[in-house]
Amino acid sequence: MGTTKLKPLLRTVAFMLIFGLLLIGVQKLVTPRWDWPDETERRSHQVKGLYNEPLNSLDVLFVGASHMHAGISPMEIYRQSGIYSYNIATSGQPLPLSYIWLKTVLNRQSPKLVVLDVGGFYISQGKNANTNFWCNIMDTIPLKMVADRLNFVIYYNKLKNGLTSLEDTVNDFLPILRYHDHRDLTADDYADINDRCVYPWKGHVIYTASSAASKPDDQLYSPIEEVWQDIPEDQLTADQIKNRERYSQNLQYVDAILALCKAHNCELLLTKMPVHDPRPSYDGSWTDDKHNLVARYAQEHDLKFLDLNYVDLNIDWHTETPDNGKHLNGMGARKVSVYLAQWLKDNYAFEQGDDAAKRENWQAQLAVYDYELKYYELHMEQDFDAYLEKLGKGNYTIFAAVSKAVGDYWTEERQDRFGALTGAEFDLFNAIRETQEAYAAVGANGALLNEDLDAEKAAIEGDLADGKHYKVTGSVASDVAETVITIDGRDYSAKRNGLRFVVYDNDLHCVVESAAIVTNNGGYKIVHSSAFIQDLRRHLLEYEKVALKDL
Repeated sequence: MGTTKLKPLLRTVAFMLIFGLLLIGVQKLVTPRWDWPDETERRSHQVKGLYNEPLNSLDVLFVGASHMHAGISPMEIYRQSGIYSYNIATSGQPLPLSYIWLKTVLNRQSPKLVVLDVGGFYISQGKNANTNFWCNIMDTIPLKMVADRLNFVIYYNKLKNGLTSLEDTVNDFLPILRYHDHRDLTADDYADINDRCVYPWKGHVIYTASSAASKPDDQLYSPIEEVWQDIPEDQLTADQIKNRERYSQNLQYVDAILALCKAHNCELLLTKMPVHDPRPSYDGSWTDDKHNLVARYAQEHDLKFLDLNYVDLNIDWHTETPDNGKHLNGMGARKVSVYLAQWLKDNYAFEQGDDAAKRENWQAQLAVYDYELKYYELHMEQDFDAYLEKLGKGNYTIFAAVSKAVGDYWTEERQDRFGALTGAEFDLFNAIRETQEAYAAVGANGALLNEDLDAEKAAIEGDLADGKHYKVTGSVASDVAETVITIDGRDYSAKRNGLRFVVYDNDLHCVVESAAIVTNNGGYKIVHSSAFIQDLRRHLLEYEKVALKDL
């Protein structure tokens, strides 16, 4: 009799268990990944990687919006100082999101220092509840972290609606209800990012493009000793009035973050990432006036304020920004991170302890970070000689083709270095620079695989060691489409006149770089193409899984 009564209960439990597992699986499938390979950012890895950091193991947390996540590399800081840190900044992160996200993280970590980028002081109130800014964190908090996810969702709905809506809370807690009509699924949607995720970039988002600021050589900020002057109210400009309005509206969240830090016995450092875009229409722009307001707040609350716009970091705003001065690319981020690592060591006392296992773990992750970083550094390089040097440091097959002609940048010395990389045998200095003949070549590790030189069109084809078929055509025709570098039927070459390179990694078995060296104002410029970037990201994800599986 007892067994008979128990069977319905067991069936119910079994049904609920199966239903729950199916719900979790389908939810993971339809929820946007907010991650590689389609996205520049790796939000799923950032959040899940953070949850897999050992409890109370981090010294510093970096908080803020895209200026912070692009500008600070925790791994560079670790390399320089031994400080363990994590970048929890996200694109467009408004201060209320900074507050609840920091509060959530402080349930798991007890850092000595929280570093807040103060750009959020001037974000408009209309952006504070922007759905995308919030969802790319809410959606990626592991479902098993029920309390964290629920508190996050309740706070967001109260901010958005002025009260907690049960319907919205359920929809945000279970994203399957919000994304049930998910657009076309791809193979990447099925490639799960496991909750057991080790993330060697520690929240840093590296931008690799290079697009000069509108006035890269201008000094936008006054010397630090001159910016402390108050402006009489009747002399305020419209932009300065707007600064004060937004500052006042966001102050409650800054106060809340400061109180949160005090409650968790960690210091708060205010900072501002370098920006070189002075347009008032850009919320992320920076001015002496904005600096002044934050400096006053820091002074009133006995806080340190490190404004990196007033520090000589030797940032080249011609090449070290991806978007005309709004953010830093990876080259600029390295300079900021190296400087900040030393500044933190000089101004705070971090106990390094004697945890050999922890250091060994971070060193292993640093090796993976460096392995991936070399591809990004190649993709960012703007110096031709340094570019050729980097090409010699990998197990690469290098494809080269000339579209129309090359310029005076092609010197005999560079001809020799190119020959050492590819085994090229033709006298290219005279052939493609002086007489402007067409050229195509492929070589690997100094050994020539194929080469052709012709007055109008040079063409070669063959197979790589892994069986992939290639075709390379160089042309002196004015139509850039006449010059191609195809691998397995796909043209990877940068569509610009000049000397084109495509770099194939023989270990990853994919293209890792595409560029054209073009004439520019009497000199040259390296124009990088991103035609390959999603394939590279997929291969690096697979590399990470193997390299980090035992950590």
